[in-house]
Amino acid sequence: MEATDGQLGAVFIHGFGSSSSVWDPFLDLIQSDADLGFVTPLPFDYATSLISLNPLRRIPTFETIADDLKGFLDTEGEDFRDLALVSHSQGGLVIQRYLARMLADGRGRELSRIRRIVMFACPNAGSDFGKALRRGLPFNPQEQQLRSFNQPVADTQRIVVTRIDHATEITDSKCPIPITVYAGTQDNIVTPASAHGVFKDVGALPGDHSSIVRPDTHRHRSYTALKRLLKKAAEERPPPVDTLETVGAARLEVHPSVLPGESQSPNHLTPYLSRDHDAELHQILAPAIHNGASVLVILTGESSTGKTRSLYEALRELAPRNPLLRPHTAEDLLEYIGKGLVRPATVLWLNEAQRYFDGANGEKTAAELRALLEQQPGVAAVATMWTDPHWRTLTAQGVPGDPHGQARALLTGPSTRRIHVAAELSEQDIDRWAVLAQAQSEDHRLFNALVAGVRDGRVIQQLSGGPELLTAYLDGPGAFFTHGEHALITASLDARRFGHLTPIPAGLLAEAADGALAHHRHSPDPDWAEEALHALSTGTRTDGSRTDIRNTLTALTALRSRSGAAATYDPAEYLDQHIRALHADRRGSPSLWAALRTHTTEPDDLGRLFMTAKALGMRKQAVHIGCRVVLAGPSLAPAHIVGLLTGLVDPHEHGSTWIAAHADLTDGYCTARLLESLLEGGKEQALTILLNRDLVSKVDFTTSHSRRLLYVLQQAGANQVAVAAGNRIAAEADLTNPFDVGWLLKSLHELGAEEAVATLLNRDPVAQVDLTNPNDVAELLTALHEVGAQQAVTALLDRDPVAHANLTDPFHSSTLLRALQAADATQAVDALALRAATEADLSNTSDIAWLLKLLHKLDAEEAMATLINRDPVAQVDLTNPKDVAELLTTLHEVGAQQAVTALLDRDPVAHANLTDPFYSSTLLRALARVGAAKAFATAARRCAAEADLTVDRMFVTALVDVLRAAGVDQAVDVVSRRLQDPTRTALEPYDPCPYGREADGRDAMPWTWSDIPVPDHGATA
Repeated sequence: MEATDGQLGAVFIHGFGSSSSVWDPFLDLIQSDADLGFVTPLPFDYATSLISLNPLRRIPTFETIADDLKGFLDTEGEDFRDLALVSHSQGGLVIQRYLARMLADGRGRELSRIRRIVMFACPNAGSDFGKALRRGLPFNPQEQQLRSFNQPVADTQRIVVTRIDHATEITDSKCPIPITVYAGTQDNIVTPASAHGVFKDVGALPGDHSSIVRPDTHRHRSYTALKRLLKKAAEERPPPVDTLETVGAARLEVHPSVLPGESQSPNHLTPYLSRDHDAELHQILAPAIHNGASVLVILTGESSTGKTRSLYEALRELAPRNPLLRPHTAEDLLEYIGKGLVRPATVLWLNEAQRYFDGANGEKTAAELRALLEQQPGVAAVATMWTDPHWRTLTAQGVPGDPHGQARALLTGPSTRRIHVAAELSEQDIDRWAVLAQAQSEDHRLFNALVAGVRDGRVIQQLSGGPELLTAYLDGPGAFFTHGEHALITASLDARRFGHLTPIPAGLLAEAADGALAHHRHSPDPDWAEEALHALSTGTRTDGSRTDIRNTLTALTALRSRSGAAATYDPAEYLDQHIRALHADRRGSPSLWAALRTHTTEPDDLGRLFMTAKALGMRKQAVHIGCRVVLAGPSLAPAHIVGLLTGLVDPHEHGSTWIAAHADLTDGYCTARLLESLLEGGKEQALTILLNRDLVSKVDFTTSHSRRLLYVLQQAGANQVAVAAGNRIAAEADLTNPFDVGWLLKSLHELGAEEAVATLLNRDPVAQVDLTNPNDVAELLTALHEVGAQQAVTALLDRDPVAHANLTDPFHSSTLLRALQAADATQAVDALALRAATEADLSNTSDIAWLLKLLHKLDAEEAMATLINRDPVAQVDLTNPKDVAELLTTLHEVGAQQAVTALLDRDPVAHANLTDPFYSSTLLRALARVGAAKAFATAARRCAAEADLTVDRMFVTALVDVLRAAGVDQAVDVVSRRLQDPTRTALEPYDPCPYGREADGRDAMPWTWSDIPVPDHGATA
């Protein structure tokens, strides 16, 4: 424990197709940085690859990796009070899935030790890089979720943004954690828009997708950014020990209440009603908390009378930030006392105190605690205990051998104060409870508890019972619940878990449960399900036996829209919450899915069920349900269904054409995604039907996604429709983003939509755009020049974009330079060139090379000299052959021979990672061009031996061509022999289940669109 005392555990999570070694540059720098001596790096590894060739192994899903990460944090991170999570690429999605699953399990408070999250180049909105190649690979659950607009990723991100990034309090379902996301300025794999997502704290760092996490010095921007955030995490750390605030209610066994009649109970605690014993408790505790005489306050009474909650509320008011010790066993308590950890101002939490004083070490523990309380001031020990049997047993006198003499001496001695908690509320308490309940307009738990318990005053007992219900269910069929009852509960829980969030019809539950029962369990009574549902929702069977917990909590709640209406059912929230995690890997029974198809009517339920079936690989089920979603209103389901309708199952495009004819076109984004799916799938008939449906009159163009539809219409060759859409967009588009305005102007001009161009220009976008991003300004300037809007060009230049631009990104500066040159803005070019040379971030070598070339082309000698004198050679990452090659070639081209020599003197060949054959061939060509013969020969030998030859054959060919052209025959022979190695395995795409899966997990039997019973327009309504 001392080894991690005061340390911040920094957990590093790598990305797709990578490993923890990607973090080596960061870890080496941290280890040599005295300022970060408080950081302990914890690299986390998981399995990830494009394809698995071992039939005994599978590529894990995000859910599996998230659970693996949880186990890692629980073991390797166990001794760290404070953690920071750092990710690259896909690793950020893994972190988000872990956070969402923890919140779904009601474990938000356990996340509070995560002080900060940093994500480098995380594909929050997916990545389309290499999409065509990726689609040809076998099914890969990780690659699937890296695609653009993946629904599970979007749903997860929505949870993380609302319940983590924007949270303001720690509860079971929320936990505020600062999240910072960075995009790579040159990243063509994950764009800045995707990397930033919708998080609050975003930024950009020099580098592409790989180099952004490969800092080579302590001054590298990626390293300084992470260092700053790790230091902030340390500065914001909570006190060095637990407190009531950091631990939270759940870990003190104070749980949210679950009641019958509540279809969705809130996860937070109910408002608290203070009673007579609470006033006495406060009066006794206050002196000890303020360094008076130590005391043990023990609340006794029956089970479920609010004893633990009473202690929690008292400490929340009197000592929320005092050090809090929570021993789990008598041995733990003895250790705390023996090590002197129970100091003044400490709160000692002893819920269910018999655990400490009754047992092998009970007497010793009681004696040690009594001595401590008598000798040391300022300790507030709080405890609970049932009166019967525990209090009576531990304080009884005259028992042979006096087995609990020390416990009795403690519990009845002068340092202990016992307070009895009544099982029933008094009449005055009930009146005050009613007032409190009326004030809770959205939380009905207090009111329902009052209604259930007002007759005998046992109101508080109604607020508990969930754990017992869970145990009764987990005991299985034939124990507490009959086989039929258990099947009905399971059906309700699975239906809810898969997305049926509205109350569940009796017919659905009956059909699903009956199909799941073994044949010999089928009842001869045709009304068996009705009777069982009545028993499960009322708590009483026809024979008088009970199905509820404590005559209060039922497994199902019956709901009716009006008197006499058929009942629908909700599972108990406590069961739903806990079974979700336990049954996360279960697909549900075939009879459940058949019943869901038949009985589900709500559009939102159908949409969620469709996405669940799709995610589980149940393609036929997904298409079957998805057809009903198509008729229910705008959604992404039509686009997803088209993706499921491969040539095997829809050879004549009947399914795609039906979807094109029936999809709701109101939402521009959903319509654009449907068009894209049809284009990607080559569904020409369906595309024609969709384009003939008068999109322009149906789509709502006020949303920010309308420009995507215009782009897709252009890709589809529907210019006439695109022009009509462009006219509407030009009149309604937001004009603050110069890149969007420029892109729109170009698109409209290319379409020949001059009327729309004029409409857009008449709205004076130049006066409204933000000038800080030079790349965005360049896009607008270029667009204005291309459409001949010279007056607008002049107006934009008059706003002096050079003075406003952030020029740290050399590539963005280059883009604006070219745009200004094209606009003949000579003075602006000269001013920008010198500023860019002075302010550009030198750590992005590739972009610095690009800027140097442009300055040379512009004859900007002063700016070029300024940039070279800043010594970009010293900044280049020598492990990256691409960056070295680009800088070496550029320096040679601009005549900076002294800088070329300086770069070669750093011996880049000795440092370069030459596993990539394409980048290796680039370095070889650069070395040959500058005449570095010795370095070329060394690099050639290394490339031949080290290049990865399993990549795309054209990259290998590029390497061989360079070696052959240079006459390095020995290196060519080495590559040739390696290519003929019989151990190299060809990767052939193979889909193990082209028709999807059945509900039981088996490969689905062949099916086609003709097997889908297509609904009519009234089916969903």
